[in-house]
Amino acid sequence: MKDAISVGIDIGGSATKISLLCGEDEVVLRGPYRKQPSLGELAAELSDLLDEVLGMGERQIERDEINAIGVSLAGPVNADGVLEHASNIPAMKGMKIGEWLPTVLGVKAEVLALTDALSAALCEHQRNPVSGRAIYLSMGTGLGGAVLDDGIPLVITRGTPGHFGHLDVSGGEEDAPMIAGSGRGSLEAYVGANMLREAGVPIDDPAESLDHDRMQVAIGGLARGIRILLAIYRPNYIYLMGGMSLVFEPALLQLRTMIADDLTPAAPEQWVVERAESSPFAASIGAASVAQAKYLRTRMRHEGMSETEIRIHQASRRKATTRESVSE
Repeated sequence: MKDAISVGIDIGGSATKISLLCGEDEVVLRGPYRKQPSLGELAAELSDLLDEVLGMGERQIERDEINAIGVSLAGPVNADGVLEHASNIPAMKGMKIGEWLPTVLGVKAEVLALTDALSAALCEHQRNPVSGRAIYLSMGTGLGGAVLDDGIPLVITRGTPGHFGHLDVSGGEEDAPMIAGSGRGSLEAYVGANMLREAGVPIDDPAESLDHDRMQVAIGGLARGIRILLAIYRPNYIYLMGGMSLVFEPALLQLRTMIADDLTPAAPEQWVVERAESSPFAASIGAASVAQAKYLRTRMRHEGMSETEIRIHQASRRKATTRESVSE
């Protein structure tokens, strides 16, 4: 079967990341730092990044060769394909992503939209699978979350398990941090990249960040948030993902201690909090991978394969990917 070519785009609050999957070829690219771009600025950025990434592989790929596009968004997309919430890029709120993106990119491929947290979680689970329930916290400009049960997404509302970044973790603090998109005392107001950067935390130096008072406030907020998640969702694993997970990695021991201190018995007896192993490009890679799998499933069905044959084929692809990742 001919290799499918898919593109994954992670439209973040601070930058865009793009991934190209073609057979065993995987190419990733990060755009420049920017804040709340207009739709015109974002469209130009996406088109330029696509041109660049298509020329970075083993051969030049043309736009009309792209079979599938996955887009990772920091907000929920409803059943009609409308982005309902976009606090980091307000210009995108209310947009029909599936109609806008192909026009911007000049491609005819179908667009599959996922939250950034789910895209990254699926990528991480494919490469480092765990059994049971796992929560993946995508930490960047904001904070999103995904819950996987043996790799299957738990969905409660609007394609998500809930909006983890909007949890009130203020603990009664009168001067709790505030973000307009998620409210005062929200988890992402405590741990978001821009909030810490504006408070003077040297997030480019994680070790030095630990000594900053505002970083200690953020660690406390994150610990309270995870304690809530352990009580409600009862996961065995909680993984920190995204660029800001690097900033919090030196604080993991402190974080675990704060979580465990008089933790509710409703939480599972055994739980782990770790930084995920996947790269900062996990969301764009995950989006590309899921879009590619959907395209291949449709193609195999059109070629007359039975549902059982399709499942066996896709399972063998997942096992091969896992073995390759482990061997790397």
